[in-house]
Amino acid sequence: MGTIHDDRSHKRGGGVGLFMSDKFNYTLRNDVKVPNSTVYKTLFIEIVTKPKSSIIAVLYRPPDSQFLPSIDHLSTTIDKINKEHKPAFICGDFNIDLLKIQSHKPTNDFIKGPFRDPQPHPPIFVQES
Repeated sequence: MGTIHDDRSHKRGGGVGLFMSDKFNYTLRNDVKVPNSTVYKTLFIEIVTKPKSSIIAVLYRPPDSQFLPSIDHLSTTIDKINKEHKPAFICGDFNIDLLKIQSHKPTNDFIKGPFRDPQPHPPIFVQES
């Protein structure tokens, strides 16, 4: 099992990471990563499988970062990934209060914006026996 990580360079602590089994072939997807962002930290990998590869993203948005630029950056990135027609699994700590979706417009925009797929597909992980 290997670790893939990207640490924050402008502050102490933080960053994103994944544990990846040696059974999977993967490539880093720096072409969709947000470069040198102070808004949030990202890590994108593509697991190479047949017939179709999958993209996994890990994101961290610090609670003190601006909310609206995060939505804009993430929407642009998701639009780029959607053009590839590959399954994408996006996870992380967005530091938003989902209980405020009705009363906080930026939270509502976040859910209705980047995650607007009309037929979301929940991730399913299966361990080989």
